[in-house]
Amino acid sequence: MGRSATLCGGKDAVSSISWDAINSHRSELRRQLEKYTSEPACVKGAPTDARNPGDYLEALTMGLVSIIKEELNNIADHKPGIGSKICFGVIYAELWRQATLIKTHLIGETDMNIRLPHADPDPGVELVSRECLKSLHEKWRDWQGNPAQKGVVELASLLADAYLKAMGELRLSAENESAAMLKHHIEIVGDIYQEILALHATLLPTDLKQD
Repeated sequence: MGRSATLCGGKDAVSSISWDAINSHRSELRRQLEKYTSEPACVKGAPTDARNPGDYLEALTMGLVSIIKEELNNIADHKPGIGSKICFGVIYAELWRQATLIKTHLIGETDMNIRLPHADPDPGVELVSRECLKSLHEKWRDWQGNPAQKGVVELASLLADAYLKAMGELRLSAENESAAMLKHHIEIVGDIYQEILALHATLLPTDLKQD
C-alpha cells in the first residue's frame, strides 16, 4: 500500500515493500519514457517540443516536479509534510481534470451525464494559481539532492514531459475528430497519470529506526 502503509500495517508493512521491484520498475519506466518522449508525435500537427513556456499545463508539470522535491526533502528531514501532500493532491487532480476537458461529442452525450459540480467545460479555466506554481518552482529551483533523490526527480521530470506530449496529441485527436486516436491518447495519459501517483506513493525508503 505504498510508503504510508495505508492498512495500518505500521513499520512491518513498510519494511515488507520490495524496493528491488520498485527500482526495477523505475528503470524500465525510465527507458520507456525516454523512448516515448524522443519519438516523433504520432498525431499530425503536434509540436516536436511539447514544452511551451507560459502555458498553464507546463506550469502545472513544473509544479509537480517541485512538489516531489519538497516531499523528498520532508522524508530526509523526517517532517510530516502534510501541506506538501495536499499540494501534490491539488496539482495531481488538476492535471487529470485538464485531460477531461476535451470535446465530448465523439463519446456521446449519454456517456457524459456524470460530471463534477465544479467542472467547467472551458479548458481555459485555471483552477490552480499560476503565481503559486511559480512560487513553488522558485522555492526549489536550486535544490540539490543526493543521487537517489535526483533519480526520483529525473523520473518525475520525464513523466511531466510525457504528460505534456500525450496531452498535446490528445487535444489534437479531439480537434481532428479521430475517435481511435482519442481513445489511444486517453489511455496513454491514464498510464502516465497512474505512474505519477505510484511514484509519489513510494518515493524513497525512510530510515525506520528514526521514524
